[in-house]
Amino acid sequence: MAIIKPKNVFLPPGFKLPRYTIEKRLSAGGFGAIYVAKHDNGYTVALKEFLPSALDCRNESDKGFVHCKDEESQNKFLKGLDIFFKEADTVAKIRDDRVVAILDVFTANGTAYFAMPLEQGETLQRLIKRNQNHIPERRIQQIFIDAASGIEVLHAHGLLHLDIKPGNLWVRPDGSVVVLDLGASREQDNYHLFGPPARTPGYAAPEQHKSYKTTKLTIQTDVYGLASSMYCCFEGKAPKVASERKESDLPYHKLRMGQANDFLLKLIDDGMELNINKRIKTAEEFKERLLKIPRLSEVNVTKKVIGNAPEIKIEKN
Repeated sequence: MAIIKPKNVFLPPGFKLPRYTIEKRLSAGGFGAIYVAKHDNGYTVALKEFLPSALDCRNESDKGFVHCKDEESQNKFLKGLDIFFKEADTVAKIRDDRVVAILDVFTANGTAYFAMPLEQGETLQRLIKRNQNHIPERRIQQIFIDAASGIEVLHAHGLLHLDIKPGNLWVRPDGSVVVLDLGASREQDNYHLFGPPARTPGYAAPEQHKSYKTTKLTIQTDVYGLASSMYCCFEGKAPKVASERKESDLPYHKLRMGQANDFLLKLIDDGMELNINKRIKTAEEFKERLLKIPRLSEVNVTKKVIGNAPEIKIEKN
């Protein structure tokens, strides 16, 4: 018998929320949808709605209201909502230009929302496709110095991202990078409370797969995501799914020997180690190795702090 996957109805253009009006939907994923919305004061934001795709919690007749159809699902939803608020409160305190800012958090329609700046630029995924996998190595280096710095900031605040991939790394017109979509992120001590976090095949570390000997997630899980995203810059696609890889596979830097900077290729290998005890330990170590690469390391890395974002509002009814 076929399993029917839940399908939630998204908010339509013109839908009114407290302080915001929906203009269009940008994307949807495992933990919700992202919309372009206009604030009553006239500025435009990206608005994230907590709407888990694993739960059937909104149909046409609900008129925007979220309500799970059985008690078990409703309990899971409420537990996830509590985690969402706790972590949104943590992320909202991060004032670093390399991590997407949370400007406003509120409840409506039986669920929760947070507003983020609507960034100019494109995802790394789109940049890779547009350049047909021929991004200059020096630019790859700078992109991942910024990306690793952003992940380092999350880790310093006790958060794991858990879904790092080219589609979640945003490259601005000036070349700087911001880490996007914290919907899968979890606090390091409670990542297990609302079922398995979202994962993207190829970019997810082995410990994110049930078949692996341990499912404990750590900051090294995010290191794997950084390294696999760098792999995509060279190959134009995700690496082989971690659960299908073997420690005896030929290292990537040997497969591509002489075709690209060996230090970058070796960094990918060390960041994508299946054995977590051999994997690069932290995002900071990943970044430091990038900075030390010969002939590519003459870059100026500075911490950028947001100085003109609207005042943060945290509201929970």
